[in-house]
Amino acid sequence: MKLLKTFLLIFIFFSGNIYTYAREKQVEIPRKIIEKEMPAYAKNLKQLLGEAEQNLAKIETELKKRADFKNNQEKERFIRKCFEEGNLLYKQGYPEKAVKEWEKALKISNTSEMRGYIRCYEKKLKEEEVRKEKAEKGKQRELKKETQDLYVQAVFLYKRKAYAAARKMFKKVQQLFPDYLRTNHYLKKIIELKK
Repeated sequence: MKLLKTFLLIFIFFSGNIYTYAREKQVEIPRKIIEKEMPAYAKNLKQLLGEAEQNLAKIETELKKRADFKNNQEKERFIRKCFEEGNLLYKQGYPEKAVKEWEKALKISNTSEMRGYIRCYEKKLKEEEVRKEKAEKGKQRELKKETQDLYVQAVFLYKRKAYAAARKMFKKVQQLFPDYLRTNHYLKKIIELKK
């Protein structure tokens, strides 16, 4: 740790001296070093302003998307409220009032902005369904692997004439997959052997 501190102090001392020397002697610093160490100085003002405009445009677009999304969420809440109120009014025997509420919901949802929001929402739902299906398939593979392992152990125990232990294992297999391979066949044989 002391060595590192010493090194840093020496580095700071010499870098300060080099800077002072460069200022006094008007040393020309190569452009590659400037571009590497201080990229903003390597660009001309026009390039910097161009990048600033691009950054502003990106931020404005992002902020507009966020505002639109928030606005659409509010509209979604209002649409759901109108729909629920329409259902309630209809159940209470006021079909005319129910129709008005449902029409409000449809009118708001019929804008291009809301249609885009709905498409985006549907896309997210589909992605979530796909993710859940993949997770479920993964669970099924794990369950089948576990069942296969139990089945192999149960058959091994059966062949070693450890029928009580084999029966327990076959029962576990049966709980996981009721008709797995020859599980029922082995369970019947174990019952016959006990007699």
